[in-house]
Amino acid sequence: MRDLLPVIQPIANKLLEIFQSQIPQNGSTREINIYPWMIRAAMEYICQAGFGYTFNALEDENNEYVNAVRNLTPTAAKIILYRPFVPLAYRYLSPYWRNKLVDWMPQQGFRDMRRIAETIHDTGKKILAEKKAAFESNWDDGPAKPRAKGDLGERMRGRDLASIMLRASKSASEKDSLSEAEFLGQLNTILFAGFETTAISVARILHMLAIQPVYQKRLRSEIRITKQKYAEMSASNVDTGWEQVELPYDTLMSMPLLDAIVRETLRVFPPTTVLSRTVRKSTVLPLQFPVRAENGSRLSAIPLEENTNVIISILGANHNKDIWGEDASNWRPERWLNLAGEINELGKMDYTSFKTSIDGTTKQQEIRYPGVYGSMMTFLGGGRACMYANNGFKFSEMEAKQVLVTLLSSLHFSLTSALDEKGNVKVVRWRTDGIQKPVLCPPSGNDVTPQMPMDVRAVTADDFYD
Repeated sequence: MRDLLPVIQPIANKLLEIFQSQIPQNGSTREINIYPWMIRAAMEYICQAGFGYTFNALEDENNEYVNAVRNLTPTAAKIILYRPFVPLAYRYLSPYWRNKLVDWMPQQGFRDMRRIAETIHDTGKKILAEKKAAFESNWDDGPAKPRAKGDLGERMRGRDLASIMLRASKSASEKDSLSEAEFLGQLNTILFAGFETTAISVARILHMLAIQPVYQKRLRSEIRITKQKYAEMSASNVDTGWEQVELPYDTLMSMPLLDAIVRETLRVFPPTTVLSRTVRKSTVLPLQFPVRAENGSRLSAIPLEENTNVIISILGANHNKDIWGEDASNWRPERWLNLAGEINELGKMDYTSFKTSIDGTTKQQEIRYPGVYGSMMTFLGGGRACMYANNGFKFSEMEAKQVLVTLLSSLHFSLTSALDEKGNVKVVRWRTDGIQKPVLCPPSGNDVTPQMPMDVRAVTADDFYD
């Protein structure tokens, strides 16, 4: 992560440059729909860090691969009712008849999904072939060989995930090495799991900072102080304005208020509110607090049979008052700071809770979720946590912080003040369709199309605390 951060900083810089090019130079505001830009930036982050490849998602609106990835989720939603039949089709039909079935289906969504899948698969195969060729040429030694357009091999120097996986697979035994299909599956999983949820998180943070501008002002002040201090210690930044200072990993990740705001937003507003898991082997689920069954009996554990689907409420866990207190549903970043203003990674001074059991007795217990990130369940926990726990959520956190620090150093964000063509106020709400997305409420919007218009302007001296 430390080596990767400066390599992907240009993505945040480019996003800032795009926003600055759209706002007036006289200090007034302009409405910008920031959501699609967050999606495109997040996609570029994942492609560069994951594949060592750029699709110029921030500049090229007509890139076939970028459009395929962006359209995957909405296209899948159109045919979601047919999802249970997909395993049957793969089990009993050959590729020829599966294609014929797609041709015969009356819904256009099936043919759109096929085209999207083919684009993603073919592009992935092409990138993999190029990465293998680069790996064999060993770019760390000798003169660089010609590379395909978009390949960042020289800049990434093997730090992207695809290169790391190739090296690991090459040194592994034949039994443990990844096949081409497994390799592509891993990279596509990382892409789809990472780009949209991170973009949504950054958009939600900017939305909350616009709703509560005092936090935006406090955070911007922390950013300025941190950059100024780092510039004083770094000779390479001595002649650079503080806004252009690029923070190293340890400094970026240890900013208290920034960390608190990111954590609290991910807790209160997790991009994905529910997840499901299928029991692969019959087991017993222990309960920390016993419950009453329909027949009145006391249950301290629930037997789960094989193939039982278990629905996990991430939102319910993150808003549990027994964990987070009576204000569990309130966005309050201070819960992640101790009295000295330093980071408190557990979100509370302690996790001691008084719980009234079903028999009426009150017991003092230590309560804590096994989440990999701050005892919240946003990234889940255990071996099936977000992209294998250690690096997935850390990359997402690093990306969000880098984008926020870069944008807030120079730009101010507020709720849109522009009215629609009929004079109606534009109101943004967050719609949950698998994942939460911002939409415009009627009559200004259709309550379906993801968008988040915001007023953006250059920062002034009044946007900081002294």
